[in-house]
Amino acid sequence: MRVVEPADWQVLPCVAIRTSGACIAFQQRMPADGLIKSCIASEKNGLFHADLLRLAAYLKLDASKRQSRLDLLRAIAMKVSEGDEAFMQQVLKLEKSDSVGTLSCLIDDPLVEVAYDELAEQDKSEMKDIKELGACNLSDSGCCREARGGSVGKCYAEAHNIPLR
Repeated sequence: MRVVEPADWQVLPCVAIRTSGACIAFQQRMPADGLIKSCIASEKNGLFHADLLRLAAYLKLDASKRQSRLDLLRAIAMKVSEGDEAFMQQVLKLEKSDSVGTLSCLIDDPLVEVAYDELAEQDKSEMKDIKELGACNLSDSGCCREARGGSVGKCYAEAHNIPLR
């Protein structure tokens, strides 16, 4: 489905319930909300920086490519919630908590390890978040691929109690 006018769409939060027999019904559990507001307030919105820039342009916000993801989310949240500070804080809190989750997902990706190993040292220094989470080149962790039969990143996560998703 392609949504051309997001402002025209509403999201109806609902849950599936089983009725008598083999029927399933959907019961609305909260009032309808705008599509953009509902999307940015979801735990994993899946929006990239470019998507946020398009949303900002659609909402006629003054945005540039140089703005951070958090700044764009803040501006969009304030616009769609009509200045509701609590909603904006909720969106930013979800975004900040998901950024660690997103990086920790890289731990179990062998392609990330291979790509990281091939980077020049200068480029590796720009990606210290990934290294800190243990996704790449972690010979100092005391783990090895052969000993555990898995990735170095996964081994590091286990050794440092980092939850894998």
